Amino acid sequence: MTDLAKSSSKATGIRWFPHIPSHWEIVPFKHLVDIRNGRDHKEVEQEQGYPVLGSGGVFAHASEYLYDGEAILLGRKGTIDKPLHFNGRFWAVDTMYWSKIRKGVNGRFAYYAATTIPFDFYKTSTALPSMTKSILNAHPVSLPPLSEQRIIADFLDRETARIDTLIEKKRSLASLANERLSATLENLTFGNPSFEGMLIPFKWVCRVTEGQVDPTTEAWKDKPLIAPNHIEKSTGRLSTVESADEQGAISGKYAFPAGTVLYSKIRPALMKACITPEAGLCSADMYPILPSSKLLPEFLLMQLLSKSFTDWAVLESMRVAMPKINRERLGSVCMVVPPIPEQREAVAEFTRIRTAIDRFVDLTLKSAATLTELRSSLITAAVTGQIDPTTYRRRGTTDRTLDRIEKELSA
Repeated sequence: MTDLAKSSSKATGIRWFPHIPSHWEIVPFKHLVDIRNGRDHKEVEQEQGYPVLGSGGVFAHASEYLYDGEAILLGRKGTIDKPLHFNGRFWAVDTMYWSKIRKGVNGRFAYYAATTIPFDFYKTSTALPSMTKSILNAHPVSLPPLSEQRIIADFLDRETARIDTLIEKKRSLASLANERLSATLENLTFGNPSFEGMLIPFKWVCRVTEGQVDPTTEAWKDKPLIAPNHIEKSTGRLSTVESADEQGAISGKYAFPAGTVLYSKIRPALMKACITPEAGLCSADMYPILPSSKLLPEFLLMQLLSKSFTDWAVLESMRVAMPKINRERLGSVCMVVPPIPEQREAVAEFTRIRTAIDRFVDLTLKSAATLTELRSSLITAAVTGQIDPTTYRRRGTTDRTLDRIEKELSA
């Protein structure tokens, strides 16, 4: 290791021991690229022109450009862990760094090396993560000869593209499964032809509780306090449960008994609703709903999560500046209220299908996450010399793993 690399490792707090070939070097990242600050783009923004790059890629266009050529872009504030590779004329926003490629360095190799930087270790502990140029410049990376850089970059272009295709297929399968679940929900509620003529105004079969309690009192401080952020989008599940005391609640909250259906009246497109497992409190952003004996809470929840109800709710919410459902309008919307035995059948059928789909989606997304980890490991191994791209296909277990996954997806 060079003296400069040693001092860089000491300065960043990182002990760097890659098993690199003897003819490779370990150098600071600044030996690969020349990092520069992005600039605010508002004065040059327009509908067409040169791409404006942020952490998520191109999101606008500009009448001018900052640089014309191959560059690596890294986050300075906000999303700091997603390096980008770009070649051409572009504008980089002021929350980004953009970097010229040094002479004798392959740009795609520099990009892959950048993805191995431990951003989580370096980021600030503030609410908005940030990254300093000095830390990026000093981070040690391995540097093979230019000819080997090209081989490694070509190898990683090919292999990561293959992995990315598999990840996208996995995510598409999960998305299709969730779409099937949504269609099932619709068919068991508003889309069920046998329920025609069974529509009853919400206010005739449901009551939104009123009256607030003090969340700081002994009777309520240890009770769960539920807000929209505690409920998963479109699933009807509580993601987290925190007491009023844990959340530091001091203003009045609405109380509800166990089995109450909670529905978020703000941003209805998110479809945030659930059935409470125990008595507790909710914020003013939630409607605590008590259905009558004619309507099962579970069947009511199914309707609140359905496409038909959500389409109506979104349209209603657009009437006001802040997307939310007015209590009076909610009371006037009609709900499907078939006989209780038929509601039970619908709930049982939905539960059965949902259990199977949830299991499939969970396994599929876990597999996609594993592929993402595999991709990261492969890049690290290649840019630090732990694998030889020229012999990888003959002895690489990763390659055989991808073969197996591709076979499973095509079956």
